[in-house]
Amino acid sequence: MFDVVISDEEDKMICYSKSYDEYGIIVPDGGPSYISMNYCPWCGEEFPKSKRDLWFDVIEKLGYEGMFDEDIPEILKTDEWHKQLPDVDNMSVNDIISALSLQPKLTQNTIQKGTSI
Repeated sequence: MFDVVISDEEDKMICYSKSYDEYGIIVPDGGPSYISMNYCPWCGEEFPKSKRDLWFDVIEKLGYEGMFDEDIPEILKTDEWHKQLPDVDNMSVNDIISALSLQPKLTQNTIQKGTSI
């Protein structure tokens, strides 16, 4: 993901994705892989609900190919998209798109058909 916080120290194995609001255990494969966690491994407290599925639903609805699409709006590359919407977990994808004033990706297909969300 764009903003996964991973320590430069080799002994650190926990990461946090701001966009997904998700904690994980780093997979030491040299890439950005991690296994998401629902609970703190030290105190057992439940972490906030991950917004990963919701994030992918939003970008798909907007017409983006996936997480590496270069045109994804900047707000979706950080935690600002869910920080601006305190009740985001209870909102529909269309309500999130509207509240953030996001526009669908312009493609040749949407221009020809006049597609809207």
